[in-house]
Amino acid sequence: PSDFFGDEHIRKAFNYCMDWDTMIKDYYQGEAVRTAYSLVLPGEIGYNPDDPMYEFSLEKCTEEFKASTLKDSQGNSVWDTGFHFTAVYNEGNTGRQTALQILADSLKKVNPKFEMEILSMPWASMLHYYQARQLPLYFIGWQEDIHDPHNWYSPYLVGTYGSNSGFPDDVAKSFASYVSKGVAATDPNSRASIYKELNQKVYDYAPIINGPVPTNRHYEQRWVSGYYYNPLYGGFYFYELSKNMPED
Repeated sequence: PSDFFGDEHIRKAFNYCMDWDTMIKDYYQGEAVRTAYSLVLPGEIGYNPDDPMYEFSLEKCTEEFKASTLKDSQGNSVWDTGFHFTAVYNEGNTGRQTALQILADSLKKVNPKFEMEILSMPWASMLHYYQARQLPLYFIGWQEDIHDPHNWYSPYLVGTYGSNSGFPDDVAKSFASYVSKGVAATDPNSRASIYKELNQKVYDYAPIINGPVPTNRHYEQRWVSGYYYNPLYGGFYFYELSKNMPED
């Protein structure tokens, strides 16, 4: 049903069913780290490594599915009826495909009646259906524009993604209030306090399945000069580089 993910137990169950450790080991080859259930990067205001995260636990996943109050027209629970829906990723993105496959496999282990089909879509088509709120679950990411926590909280909870997430009015207003207070505060400690409360609310509501942070290892020739790491760059800016020619 259209309100399937409106049940908080369903959302939490999906979080517990995602095995990010396997994703880090098999796909990232160990070059990524799990973080607290926070929308900001480690080191930014608002990130606290002691904040909670959803561990991979098929037992807790099972408990949450069984706690769901969602019923079908005959009064059967999700656990008894099972489900089938399609999760989407942009075609060619093997990382997102791999993560969704890991999740689908975990769901099957919990209950053979839990079927999550995986579909790749051209980016333009995916955005069309996403903006029309016709994708029950999709894999998407964010590249920060400015190195500030507001550039993470705002898109996921209020703007780019938040506006298309179908949050209930009270939840949307609560998120928007915290995001506004956080960006308006000028004292770092005050901002950290506001975001700590917001992190807990996001964790409790569980609107997303929060992925790991890649460590972004890179390699370069010894003769490359002028390169420096900037996390805001989506790739190399080659015009900033020069070549040191060895002397004869």
